[in-house]
Amino acid sequence: MHMRLREFLCNSKEVMNIIPKEDRANSTQAKLLGHLWDAENDTITIKIAQPPSGIPTKRQLASFIASTYDPQGLLSPMVVQCKSLMAKVWKSKTKWRDPLPAHLLPDWEKIRVAITDKSYTIPRRITPTHGHFKTSLIMFSDASKDHYATCAYLHFERPDNTTQVQLLFSKTRIRPINNEHLTIPRMELLGVLTAAHAAYTIITEINIPLSSLTFFCDNTAVLNWVTHKNPSDKWVTNRIRSITELETEFTKKQLPPTFRYVPTDQNPADIASRGATLQQIKESKIWNHGPDFLLLDRTFWPKSLEQSPADPKEFHCYTLDISPAPFPPHLGSPYDQPLSEYESIVPYNRTNSLVKLVSIVQKVMRWIHTVVKKRNERYPHSPYLWKTSHLQQFALARISTNEVQQRMIAHKFIIIDHYADAKRKLKVDVPTSHQFRKDEDGVYLYHNTYVNKRHPNMPKSLTYIIHKHRLATLIALDSHISLLHQGPKDMATDIQQRYWIKRITGLTRSVRKGCTTCKRRHGRPYFYPFATSLPAVRTQSCRPFQHTGLDYFGPIGYKTDTGQPGKLWCMLNTCLVTRAIHLEAVTDNTTSSFLLAMRRFVGRRGSPRTIISDNAPSFTLGYTMINADINTLINSSQTLTSYLASKEIEVKQITPFAPWQGGVYERIVAIVKNMFYKHIGRLQLSFLEVETLLVECEGIINSRPITANPISISDSEAIRPIDFISPQARLSFPNHLEHAPGTQIGITEKQTREYLKHLDNIRLQLWDQFYNSMYTSNLAPTYKPHSHCTVSPKRDHVVLVHTPNVPRYRWPLARITELITSKDGAVRSVILKCKNKLIERAINQLIPLELSNDDSPPVTQPLALDHTSATSTSRRPPVSRN
Repeated sequence: MHMRLREFLCNSKEVMNIIPKEDRANSTQAKLLGHLWDAENDTITIKIAQPPSGIPTKRQLASFIASTYDPQGLLSPMVVQCKSLMAKVWKSKTKWRDPLPAHLLPDWEKIRVAITDKSYTIPRRITPTHGHFKTSLIMFSDASKDHYATCAYLHFERPDNTTQVQLLFSKTRIRPINNEHLTIPRMELLGVLTAAHAAYTIITEINIPLSSLTFFCDNTAVLNWVTHKNPSDKWVTNRIRSITELETEFTKKQLPPTFRYVPTDQNPADIASRGATLQQIKESKIWNHGPDFLLLDRTFWPKSLEQSPADPKEFHCYTLDISPAPFPPHLGSPYDQPLSEYESIVPYNRTNSLVKLVSIVQKVMRWIHTVVKKRNERYPHSPYLWKTSHLQQFALARISTNEVQQRMIAHKFIIIDHYADAKRKLKVDVPTSHQFRKDEDGVYLYHNTYVNKRHPNMPKSLTYIIHKHRLATLIALDSHISLLHQGPKDMATDIQQRYWIKRITGLTRSVRKGCTTCKRRHGRPYFYPFATSLPAVRTQSCRPFQHTGLDYFGPIGYKTDTGQPGKLWCMLNTCLVTRAIHLEAVTDNTTSSFLLAMRRFVGRRGSPRTIISDNAPSFTLGYTMINADINTLINSSQTLTSYLASKEIEVKQITPFAPWQGGVYERIVAIVKNMFYKHIGRLQLSFLEVETLLVECEGIINSRPITANPISISDSEAIRPIDFISPQARLSFPNHLEHAPGTQIGITEKQTREYLKHLDNIRLQLWDQFYNSMYTSNLAPTYKPHSHCTVSPKRDHVVLVHTPNVPRYRWPLARITELITSKDGAVRSVILKCKNKLIERAINQLIPLELSNDDSPPVTQPLALDHTSATSTSRRPPVSRN
């Protein structure tokens, strides 16, 4: 390659003198593996990142932590506090570009003050200068509440019978955020596992032959798990298996590991797990060179644990060189202190299943049997004796490994316990009657001639259960679930085959009423308080279309200019006071088309002050744009401020999926759709023809009378909606379909008259349909009574949300977060949190599942129509036919 190597640098002056001067490096310092090497002093300098000024962002904090290049972990205690701060920042859900929260600034200030230098210098050479004949690898591990760490030391034995220990490697890990089950012993076990992985890497990569491998830990429980392979659960078992596999690899390399105990104050890994400042790291002898006992002979080290006992307590005493506490003298039976009153140990209120309660009691009795058995094996000369028959029977069942018998004994113990528990807490005792008798186990039985009379194979005596006790509810709950959520009668029949419970009907009904699964299938929604009086906007005198209801209907098919089928929609505006309507043809459902239709409506009818509509996306965006444009005009022109300040449109959108709240315009939509679709049918008319028929439909409906027709000559004329817009207007046009006799007409005029005659027939049919079928013969609709539950909606109620076109078993669950109160004080809709989203729904579309204890049924009173002319005592207000 004809390239001459140069810039040579060596820590030996003799070697440097041999190299030609022009090939030597200009400086005695050079970069080496990411660090700065000083050849003259033979030291390596680690550059320490400096904290950013001011309050750092999350991105700056992460960059600061990663800026210090320390692959050996010699400065790992200094990074512990930074890792803890970063974990807190992640937990606070701070974004990358956001500064640190205010409550974390004190932690950041401690980190910033602790960094006093810009570099850290260490000797490059690890091995002794005068040689060595034996090298050992020593691993320390420790854990704190939030971190676990390991550090590795090389132990050199020199020919002059002296010892040198030097820090080689360390590593710290932070506690996983989502693992709340990690106790201190489990964290210590993770530290040992990290030490084992680190030792395997060091043994594989280091070029120095090693003679032994030793692990130190300050937790006796972990040492017992590792030494005797005696884990407590599956999680610990998996980590012990990984450590055992690594032990096998060490043995294959002729380095069988040895585990020893080290006190916490002599464990250098404790510094790495708790953190330290840069100054403390420089001054710490135990961190840089390990504890002092490593300089002594191995006989003065903490003893090895190969010969330790397997029992955890004995292992603990053996490891710490302490004697076990003397056991108190025992005379053959447990020391019983008489209790002032009976206290039950059965957790009746911790579960809703008798099967689970029996399992809990069985586990407790099994634990008692195991503990007493181990104690008696340890002290065979003074054994504990079983005093109760239940524990004696359970001990025999444990010896024979009869699980069924064990559950039967636990079930019988619960029944006997509930008698004493009810007597103490409820002041209820077993009735004194000849129908009740007590068996040899202490269970009360109910007997008469009618018990299981038709079932000869069933017992003739039933177990008596106190109906006020929690056990009776658990029995009813298990029966309800085993019968696949059948009704109260089936539950009572099933229970009475084994138990005798007073007032069984009320108990089964209450259990069925509180079952969440049954509520999801058969639950009833909240009571909806329908309005009983017209709102103020419909009873005040104002111009037409000042208060408007708005809706779309369609699509309507038409024939385009090219002969292809097309679709259009109709925007319906109805005046809430005069009941007049205004129809506009809209080509699509976009917001731009809606805004154009609103401009046409405002240009002919004036700007409305109030609009009531549903929650269509085009409506919502259009209203926002309209009000934004009005506000822009006000802000840009001071001249229009006084005029336009009051022109902002007030929009009221009904609750989603509650169309009855917009009945004031939905009724008109139904009238127009029936008139239009019934007589248009499948005719493919042009856009202009459809628009003409819509306008004629508008004229027909605006010409309907909204007051009573005159009966006598003295009665006034009926008032029409069009009279408020154009008084005495006639909304029909003479077509003159017949030509004058004796006149000649052309082909074009003849076709035009036939076409107008066809349209006029359609218009007449629309009038007939409206007056004969829709107006004069229809009765005013009334609200249909619907069943509802007896509770009123409250915050934090868990409800089932009615969803159209979805099976009931797939309806989502939600929680009420806010009650929306109407102007009359009634709650008709609420805000729900459903699938991490906030939605609004009417209360009669919500089925309550879980209620609070203070819920009480609402007081319902007859609703009266608030008019002076007439009152109504029905529970549902009448609806106008208009």
